[in-house]
Amino acid sequence: MGRLAEVLGIAKQSVHARMKKDAAAGDPWEKQQAMADIAARAQRIADRQARTTNAEAPAGKAETDSAVSKKADATPDVSDASPIPDADTPVNQRAEVIARHRREWAVVRGLSGEAIKGRDFERAKLAKITSETIKIVQDGERRAWGLDALDPEKQAPVVVIERNSSGG
Repeated sequence: MGRLAEVLGIAKQSVHARMKKDAAAGDPWEKQQAMADIAARAQRIADRQARTTNAEAPAGKAETDSAVSKKADATPDVSDASPIPDADTPVNQRAEVIARHRREWAVVRGLSGEAIKGRDFERAKLAKITSETIKIVQDGERRAWGLDALDPEKQAPVVVIERNSSGG
């Protein structure tokens, strides 16, 4: 508000009074962002966090599937990621969901790798059930958080039913 008051050359109290008046009239001062923009920014933040985490791994040293599985269970430290302003809280929340989804799939990859290496049918069933469960949960979370706003194939189809009034 202070910056707006400076730009307009009026007192902060005047800006605040107008903001309250507009809010009372049902016209609050809020910046609206398109869901596709929020989802795209969240993807970029999650990608940056993943690059930061991957950069910390020793070069030329491949991790085993079980190591990936164990690492996926732990929440990675992303404190060194660049800070995002408070206005981007919805973006940050979605980025955290995306990062968690990626870690959850690393667990499935670890279980699958262990089952294949050990030719363990029961472990393979566990990997399959785990992957199906994660998919169901994550699909619901993606819809709830609007993360599929970028993917037109995941958008619900619009069904138009035409009826004519002629009886017959």
